[in-house]
Amino acid sequence: MIKLPKKHSVKWIYILIALFVLTFVSMFFVTTILDLRVSLDNLSGFAILSLAVSLAIGLGGLLGSTAYFKTALLFNILGIIYMFVITIFKTAEGWSDLVSIISYMFILSIGIILGVIVQLVLIIITGYKKKKTQTSQIQSEK
Repeated sequence: MIKLPKKHSVKWIYILIALFVLTFVSMFFVTTILDLRVSLDNLSGFAILSLAVSLAIGLGGLLGSTAYFKTALLFNILGIIYMFVITIFKTAEGWSDLVSIISYMFILSIGIILGVIVQLVLIIITGYKKKKTQTSQIQSEK
């Protein structure tokens, strides 16, 4: 398993950059595979969306929410793979570009929401265990 940097580490900046590049290049490849003309508007839209994705996923890890980061990253990768499947097999002939991006954003949204839920559950479980340990220590001192 890949070891993630500690929270507030400068190494998270490299992860943010890698997420940005992964997302941007994936979206660019979709337009290349579909043989679409790419304008500056498309590239700037891809850059803005890639920046939003990298910040939404990477900042969770930077703040120490590794369960959130891992869950959101997994769904990001699954979304990119599904985006390529739609594009390569042209499952929505004539609409493959829009359907692939919308599908990617839908899967990513599910991953981000699920990541928040997983992280909150872990925080609650950790707090419960800590409280239970403190209670048992107080009782053993009596």
